[in-house]
Parts: sequence; structure tokens; C-alpha cells
Amino acid sequence: MKSLLYISILLITAYNLSAQQVIKGTVTDAGNGQPVDAATVQIRKTGRQLPLTYTLTKADGTFILPLHQADDSLFVHVSLLGYKAIRQKITAGTRLLIRLEPEIFTLKEVEIRPGRVYGQHDTINYDVSQFISPKDEAIKDVLKKLPGVDVDDDGKISYNGKNISKFYVEGMDLTDGRYNQLTNNLQAGAVKSVQILENHQPIRALQKKLTTEDIAINLKLKDNFRDRWMGTLEGSMGIPPPFCGKAWAMPSRSAVKASPPIFIKGTTGETM
Repeated sequence: MKSLLYISILLITAYNLSAQQVIKGTVTDAGNGQPVDAATVQIRKTGRQLPLTYTLTKADGTFILPLHQADDSLFVHVSLLGYKAIRQKITAGTRLLIRLEPEIFTLKEVEIRPGRVYGQHDTINYDVSQFISPKDEAIKDVLKKLPGVDVDDDGKISYNGKNISKFYVEGMDLTDGRYNQLTNNLQAGAVKSVQILENHQPIRALQKKLTTEDIAINLKLKDNFRDRWMGTLEGSMGIPPPFCGKAWAMPSRSAVKASPPIFIKGTTGETM
């Protein structure tokens, strides 16, 4: 009996260690050895178009990405304008040192548009129009497709394996932590972009004084959805019960100070 318990503990420990694997590395300029800031680092799988996860290098050129599985089909792809893109096989447990070769190119007169994913400083932007499909009804359906973003069965959102601390719409915390109500009901077509806010400091007075490792999400709405109420309503009548219903509503940015979000759910019309 003791031996079985001992084996079980070893198996659980091994599983937890494997689940906590991360890929760490540093990206530098091959010419001068200086760290490269804001380079795009992706974990990709051979034969798969979308990256499994994604981040940008920090000012010192370092990056950290979670590794949920390790096999020979995975590799790191690093790119930045002005450098040759490079791909390198992943070796779990080792620190990657990636040197980018400068690339000389001539700019022509072109129209520059943001891509599917683009970032600046600690903010990563996902263009929803590049990920949405006709089958996506709620924004939760789109969030599940974004590289690095996971949504579990209970609606809890994480980015690169870390749970988000705040969920905003147009920079406002409308849900007080109950964002699964919003993600289940907000129309996917109403959202223009999804922003990942890394090292997020929710207190404005401390934003440039006290850094954190928290992650938040902000939804940017399309212009024609900013000045209108959005929501869903479901209900039924009968005896028993006398009433069974669910309602959700979110006001526009201009009306939010006077009208907070409404969440109603339950057999007796209980407000939550």
C-alpha cells in the first residue's frame, strides 16, 4: 500500500513539473551583441499555420514562454523588421540564445496596415477581424482562437498560462471580476480588437512607479457599437417555477457612469 502511494506521489510530481516547463531565452543583434527589444517570439508546430503561443522580447532582449508539450515538431520563430527571421528547435530545460542578422532592404511607397497580431511596449493587440468566423457568436468564441490565450470550461481566461487579473471594455472595468457573463454574451462582431496588457498596474497613480507581473485584457469596440446598449435576454413562464430567466446588458461608454452593467439570472429573477 505504501509503495503504491509512493508511486502515485512520484507520478503527480512528474506531471506537475512537466506542466510547468517554460522556454526562456535572449535575443541579441548578431552584429553588435546588443539586446533586441520588441522582437516577435512564437512557438510554432510544423504543419500548423497559427502559432501555439506568442510574446515580445523585453528591453533586455529576454523572453519567457510556457511549454505545455515538448516534441520534435515544435520550434521557436523570431522576427523583427530590419532583421532576418530565424527559426530554432526547442530544447526543454535549456536557455535559448538567438542572434538576429540585420537585413538591409529598400522601402517603397506602400500602405502599412497592422497585421493579425501587433504590439507596442507592454500591449499586444489582436485584430478580431482576422480571427472571427461566421460561426462565432460571442466574443468568447474568438478569444479561444487567439495565440497564447486560453479559456477554460468555466470561462476563466489565461494568457501564456497565467490567469488575467482584470477584464476591461474600452478601458473600463464593467464586470467586477464576473467577466464570463460578458464574454458569453457580448457579440463577437461588436469588438474591433483585443488587447493583452502585460505588467498591468490598475492604479493610475502607480503606473510609472510600481510595476507588476499582472495581465489584463481590454476590448476595443467598433465605433458603431460604442453608443448603444448591448445584451441578451432569455426567459420562460410557467408553474412551477413561476419564472425562469436570464438577462445581460451592457451600456455604452457614454452612459456607463449613470448605468452600470446588469446581470440577472435565476428562477426567481435574482439579480447578481
